[in-house]
This record gives sequence, structure tokens and C-alpha cells, in this order.
Amino acid sequence: MRKTGGCRKNCIECDLYQICGGCERRDDCLVNLCISKRLRIKGITLDCKKCAYASVCAKSGSYSPLKPKLRELNSILESRSITSPTIELPRFIPEIPVDEPLKLRWKKLKIEAVIVTFRELGSEVLETIRRDGIHDILGFEGTILLSTIMPDEYLTEETFNTTIGLIKEGGFDGVVGWDMPVYIDSPKVTSLTNLVSATIYTARYVKEGIPTIPLLKGSDAGEMKMHARWLKCLGFDRVAIHATEYVLEQGELRERAQDLYATALGEVLKKGFKPLVIGVMSPSSFPPLLYGECSDASFAGMSWLLRAEEYMVYDYDKTLDLKNQIMVCNCEACRGKSPTWVSRSVDDLAEHNLIQFRNFVERRRSEIKMYDVVLEKDTMAVVGDLHIGTPQSLWQECLSKLEEVKPSYIVFLGDTFDFENGKPTRWETLTFFRRLRKIGAEVIPVLGCSDSNRRRLFEVLEKQAFRTYPVRPQLLEASPFMAETVLDLIRFYGIAKEKVTVKLVNERKAILEHGDGLGFKRGSNLKKIVEALMDRKDSDVIYIIAHYHKSYIDPEGGIAVLGSWQTVTQGDRESGFVPDVMNILLIKEDGSLRLEKA
Repeated sequence: MRKTGGCRKNCIECDLYQICGGCERRDDCLVNLCISKRLRIKGITLDCKKCAYASVCAKSGSYSPLKPKLRELNSILESRSITSPTIELPRFIPEIPVDEPLKLRWKKLKIEAVIVTFRELGSEVLETIRRDGIHDILGFEGTILLSTIMPDEYLTEETFNTTIGLIKEGGFDGVVGWDMPVYIDSPKVTSLTNLVSATIYTARYVKEGIPTIPLLKGSDAGEMKMHARWLKCLGFDRVAIHATEYVLEQGELRERAQDLYATALGEVLKKGFKPLVIGVMSPSSFPPLLYGECSDASFAGMSWLLRAEEYMVYDYDKTLDLKNQIMVCNCEACRGKSPTWVSRSVDDLAEHNLIQFRNFVERRRSEIKMYDVVLEKDTMAVVGDLHIGTPQSLWQECLSKLEEVKPSYIVFLGDTFDFENGKPTRWETLTFFRRLRKIGAEVIPVLGCSDSNRRRLFEVLEKQAFRTYPVRPQLLEASPFMAETVLDLIRFYGIAKEKVTVKLVNERKAILEHGDGLGFKRGSNLKKIVEALMDRKDSDVIYIIAHYHKSYIDPEGGIAVLGSWQTVTQGDRESGFVPDVMNILLIKEDGSLRLEKA
């Protein structure tokens, strides 16, 4: 190894040689480069004492902070005196919360090990774990590991000592760590110092008799390879990789992070480690290369639960949004349960995600279907064309009929409000939604041709929220009534769909949409409209539309056309068209259809 400018030592004599390891990038190492000298070449004067890299620059004369830690690490590496007990792990290991534990059916889900993260434990929970033991708290007989992956401010000597006591007193079966901040964009001296410290702390866990899985880290490929050598030298047969640290990186560091992640996985395979990859229990972040190459790999994370809490569920290699839909699934977690209940239960969705993730990595698919409603033991009422905001609207009569029927679901099949030809008032909006809330049904809006224009909707919201005089619109004084009407309109049309799909108990399904997409004009021959519907539908589908203000029902053929809740308009009079008004379609739990007049 050659000397570099300003340095009186050979690299091999340098205290950082164990860290540099004679790496190919030694010419770029801060140990060998005087930043102050580089800046002076560019005409910039910098005092070594003020240089941020003085502590790792041989030129500065103040290079020393790693010496004690390096001596301790070299002593550990040379003695080879530590041996961590082997931790046998299953393929999949969910990370779970302790403060609000899920009611998971551990045995049925075939969960053999879980991870608890120290950062999630509050002081009260810590005391409970020490007193009662982690296995009793979770009601779990398998392996429970404590993860030390946590925010940087917690990574202190005090926290480290706390984890040792917690592991022993709380009955944990092992630890993952010790973690330390080692980042791509960290100064070299910081990452090297922390990498040495992390290795020393990890060795201390082993000396305490704690089964330990060390974290493989590094701020660049050289450090990652070097750390892998250290861990191999210390006799570890299993290492952990915190994948989240790399796969979630954004911006200009994204590519470097992905390369570093690939380096870590490569070192695991090259050195024969059994890997525990944390943060990959999602199809989008799963590393298929490692799964195929290493039969001893284990995969952990909490995304299965975090996604469930957002009502997002796994369907093999994609994710589905249940915030406005219902899932029908026959996996072990969902089988025998009400689809509506499962789709609204975080615990059930979390179990579903665990099962689906396992199916994904084992390349086994299960059929999942999505609906807007699953009609199990309920009645659905369907009404169309209220045209609230026009003088002819019979929306109050419609609500009176709905109050009488008391359905579990109400589908408004488009043109509920009329933004094109009507002028919905604040009183109409306020009263409509207040009465609707009292019915207590789940409301499902469908967009029509008179209420799908978002610009028109905004104009209505503007009129209900602003004062038009003087010329410049002024905000109204704070009014709960104004706020209520605006929010109700936004919520109603925020969840409105182009069409609604309903699963019926007899395995048939109903498709409901406004109907203007058929291309017929209002007042067209009803027979032709029905024939067009019959041509579009499958044998096991019930097709229901509105828009044409005429009523028709064929329960056997599975066709229904709804009239309106709007009396004869001026346009109707001029064309001679006589609408059917005040009818409501009821869909029963057995899939039967009935058209009723109010």
C-alpha cells in the first residue's frame, strides 16, 4: 500500500486499517485525504481545527476518536471468544404491536415466531412485560424476538442496557440488533464509528447470554462487505437486513440505496448467512431473488398490519382498497365469516394479509372478488332521478317512503341533485341529508348526467358557502349549518361511483348504473332500451338503470328500469312525454326484485 499526500503512515499502519480493510476505494478515504489541503488548492483557507473531517484526517493532528473502539473491536475479532446460540426461525415472521395486541389465532394461522420492536413500547408496557412476561401478554407460545431498530435518538448506552434487562426479565427468546445510524449520506467518520459501535454492542448481547441476530449495515458497498466479514469472523450464522431502510429511500439517493440493498443480499448469499429480512411482508417489497436462492431465509415486517389499518388488503401480488368496497375471499382468515364484517374489521383484514402474503411467496393464488355491497340478510332500496334543486323534485316524498321501508342500504341511482338545470338551496341540502341520516341506512351514491360535472358541483358549493354581495364574494360568518351542507355534499359526491356492483346470496350479482351510457334519449321507446340492456348483460347478472324516467321490471330476465322522483317538466310537456314517478325498487336478501309505488 502506498503513502498518500500529507500522511506519514503507510495505510497498513493506520489505526483505521481494520475498517478500510485495504478496500479499493482507499484513495478516496477521508483518512488519506486532507480536506483542508484540497480547499486551499481552490483558493479557500480552512483551519484544520474548524474542519468537520479533522477527526479522520491524518494531516490535522487530531485524528484519534476511533482508537479505543477499534482496539476493543480488534480484541473481540481476534479472540473469537463469543458464540451466539442458534435461533431457528420459520419462513415468515410478523412484526406485531404489544400495546394493543391483535386477537390473532396464532395456531390456525401457523405463526411460529413474531417480532416486537422496542421503539413501540411505552413505559407502562415495559413494566407490564417485566412483570407478566411477553409470552403471557401475547398469549403466544412460539419464538418472540425483540428488535432494536428504532429512531436514532433512542440508540444510547442507557437504552441498550434497558433492552438487556427487558429481554431477560420479559422472557424474550432473542434480540435483533444492536442498531446504529449508518446512512448513505452520513460523513464517513460517523458511519464508521457507528458501525464499530454497533458491532461491539452486538457482541455484548452475546456475552450476556442472549441469542442474537446482528444487523448487517454499511453506508457503502465497502462498509457492507467489511461488516459482513466481521460478523462472519464473530461466528454468526444468521444476520438481519433492515430492508425498509433501503427500499423506501427516495430522490437522488434512491439508486444508491437500491444498489446497497443488492450488495447486502449478495453478501448474505456469498458468505452463507441465514438471512432475516425485515420490512418485506408486502408483495411490493418482497425480494424474490433471496427467496429462490436461500431456503433458510426468513421474512419479517409490519406492513401486513399497517395496510390492514388503512383498509388495504393483499390479493397475491397487488393491493386492493376496501375503504369503499367489500371483499369476498375464501382464504383461511376469511372463510365462514360475513364478507361485510371481514371488510370492516382490522383484525380480520390483518389475518387475511398474513395468509395472502404466505400464499404469494409460496406461489398459491386464492380467488378474491370485489363488490360495492354484499347483500347477505338485508334489504336494498334503489331510487333514481330525484333532481333536487328543481321545482319538480319530489325528494321529500322519496325520503318519506324510505323512512317507511327502513332499508339497510340505499342506492341513489344518479341525478340525485341537479347541477345542470336546478339550483339546490342550502335548506334543501341540509334537510335532505339530516333526514337521510335518521334512516340509518348505508348510502351508496351513483353519478348521473345532471350531477357528475365537478365544476357545476363546485359552483353549488360556492353559492352555499359564500355571500354574493358586495361584488367581491365575502366569506359568510361562521355557521354550523353552512358547514354541514357543504361537508355533506362533498362527502356524498366524494364516494359516488360510475356504477355499483352488488353480490346477492344466490351467487348472482346486480349491476346498477345511471343508464345514460346506453345512448338513448329520454322519451325513447322503452322496449328498445330494454332490448339494449338484455344484449349487454350476462345470464347471472341483474341490470338496473334509471335516467329515462320510465318504469319497467322483469325479475326473471333480471332487468329493471326506474322512474323518477320528479313531476312533469316543461320539456316533458312540450314533447308529450309522461314520466313514471314515485317508484322505488326493493332488492331482497334472496335476490328478488320488487317495484313499489310511494
